Amino acid sequence: MTTVTIDKAGPTRKVALRSMSRDRKWALRWCLMDARQVREAKKLDSPADNRELEELRNSAESFIATGNAADRERVHRIGARLPTDASLAPFVILWSAAAGDTDTAFRFANVVQPGYPTTGIIDYLFMPQTESMRRDPRFFDLAKRYGLAQFWMATGLWPDFCAGSRMTSCKSAILARTTAMVH
Repeated sequence: MTTVTIDKAGPTRKVALRSMSRDRKWALRWCLMDARQVREAKKLDSPADNRELEELRNSAESFIATGNAADRERVHRIGARLPTDASLAPFVILWSAAAGDTDTAFRFANVVQPGYPTTGIIDYLFMPQTESMRRDPRFFDLAKRYGLAQFWMATGLWPDFCAGSRMTSCKSAILARTTAMVH
C-alpha cells in the first residue's frame, strides 16, 4: 500500500492512497507542494498520458520548490507549445500560474466554458497557485466572461482577494469592464 507522510501540519501522520479519489489526491498533492514536501507529492503521481504535460508539471513543481529561473523558463516554453485544450485547462492553468507564466494560464483560461461539468470548473482561479493571475488586469476580463463580475456587483459579495485596501481597485476594474452597475 502506498502512503505519503505529512510532517509539516502538526504531528507526523501517514495517509493511505489506495482508496483516495483523484480529486482528493490532487488537493493533497498541492498541499504537499505548498509545504515543500516534493518527495511526498511525487508519490501521488500516476503515469502521464501526455509527456509535455508531465514535463510542464515537473518543471512547475521544481520551480515552486527551488525558485530556479531555468525551471520557470521551461514552464513558459512548454506552455507556449501546448495546444489549447479545455480538458487540460485546470492543470495547465495551475502549473503555469504557479510558475508565474500568466500568458499560458490566461490562454487556457480563455477556452474554459464555465458551467460545463468537465471543462467548466473554475475554482482553481481562487487557489494560492493562481495568485499571479489575480494580480493581472486580464483577470477581471476573465471574471466578466465567466459571469463572476456580474455576480459580485449584483450581490455585493466580493472575493477575499478584493478585501481591505484592494476593494476600491477591484470595483474600479470591474466597473471599467461592465456597462452598468447592478445595485
